[in-house]
Amino acid sequence: MITAILLAAGASRRMGPANKLMLSYEGKPMLLHTLDALIESKIERIIVVKGHQPEAVEATIKDRTVRSVYNPDWERGMTGSIQAGVGIADLGTYNKLYERFFKLDSGQQILLPAFKKKRGNPVLFGRSYRQEILRHTEPEGCRALVKKNSSRVSIVEVDDPGILRDIDTPKEFQLRYKRRFS
Repeated sequence: MITAILLAAGASRRMGPANKLMLSYEGKPMLLHTLDALIESKIERIIVVKGHQPEAVEATIKDRTVRSVYNPDWERGMTGSIQAGVGIADLGTYNKLYERFFKLDSGQQILLPAFKKKRGNPVLFGRSYRQEILRHTEPEGCRALVKKNSSRVSIVEVDDPGILRDIDTPKEFQLRYKRRFS
């Protein structure tokens, strides 16, 4: 079973007072654009990790069939949120990653999507990395685990520039989506 862990715990500090996940784009919050893409994929299970403004996140996802978990240490960085999701996941991203994952030795494999040779997200870890992820102490994600296990990394070229998008500031949001927000 493939489980997607959607990180929705951060405070979006560089965005200013706005929670970037709640910014409206094409009539719905940014969080739902990602979540709905996961729901429409072949992913069997989705876990949303909450932290900052958990009530707003929960209200936003309430009509979706997903599991959510609260990360009480969300202020310490992304790694804690990854660990909160992995802690309740049956680890095993979207359709192309899903299909490739099962063609490989998925228990030992790490898959990274790339668009025009630029690596992006989401990253898939085989189930053998579960304990290593749970013990990981770096606050800003699992890049060090990917680097440490580089011989097991497979790059999956995709046609989706969205894997490269990271919106952290109001300027980035306006540049990418050409929308005003308050």
